[in-house]
Amino acid sequence: MYNSIVVPLDGSSFSEHALPSACALATRTGATLWLLHVHALSASPIYVEGLPVIDEKLISQSRAHAFAYLQQVQTRLLAAQPQLNIAIKAIDRAIESIVQEPLGAFLATYIAATNPDLVVMTTHGRGGLARAWLGSVADTLVRLSHVPILLVQPTEAAVDFGQAPPVKHILIALDGSTFAEQILEPTLTLGRLLGAECTLLQVVEPLFPVYNAVAHTQELDAAGVQIAQRYLADIVQRFHREGLSVTTHVALAEQPAAAILAYAQRHAVDLVALATHGRSGLPRLWLGSVGDKVLRGATMPVLIYRPQVEAAFA
Repeated sequence: MYNSIVVPLDGSSFSEHALPSACALATRTGATLWLLHVHALSASPIYVEGLPVIDEKLISQSRAHAFAYLQQVQTRLLAAQPQLNIAIKAIDRAIESIVQEPLGAFLATYIAATNPDLVVMTTHGRGGLARAWLGSVADTLVRLSHVPILLVQPTEAAVDFGQAPPVKHILIALDGSTFAEQILEPTLTLGRLLGAECTLLQVVEPLFPVYNAVAHTQELDAAGVQIAQRYLADIVQRFHREGLSVTTHVALAEQPAAAILAYAQRHAVDLVALATHGRSGLPRLWLGSVGDKVLRGATMPVLIYRPQVEAAFA
């Protein structure tokens, strides 16, 4: 269950496309919806003899502008959904922080300190209070944050705060590792809240793609598929007892990310979920690169989670 959901906004209408999904979850759980904007004192600080020149009056006006924007979004949301519990937060970044730390890392530190249950944001923004920043921020948060992040692809259409996109089918990508399985809890929590069907997908890569016609190789690949099917079946048993609708699918494909995206398109998946920087049974990274490709190629929202125990798998 969620108690707090954070939505970073950069002042652009593109960033606001994360709000309908966040509002739907906040309504179902009673969680506080935090609208967050990081206020940069100067996007391009001016230096004189090595020291930053700061105009306090301009800083005050910029800060007031940022806070007024959050208040305006809050008012619009409450007009559409008055039952929401909404809080706003405009964070100041000191000039030293701007110079020494990227915005994404700064926001990741803030999220780690406040520890919300979920971050919902768009994959990029455009325009806004000073400049668009959500593209690089989303990328950095995926790499640094240990809080589940629901990433929404913005569109050119106007945002409808009263209408959340339906989520009836969630695809959960696994690689056979216990690390990757840690996406299950946050995703199944989401599935319960939304009443969605969940599909567990494991992509098995052919052992020797170049020699795929060799009978012996085909037998080995078939055995790998059977192992994956048994693995997924064991996982499903854990969740059927909770009354969840969970199905499984195993795909044999050379490019896991492409296979995940293809399955999502063919089966009208509304949301894809996976952990980042997991390892498969082979001694190499799997979910790190696959997660990045899925995120960049997906047309539907993607739930990304980087577990705390990642260091144990490095």
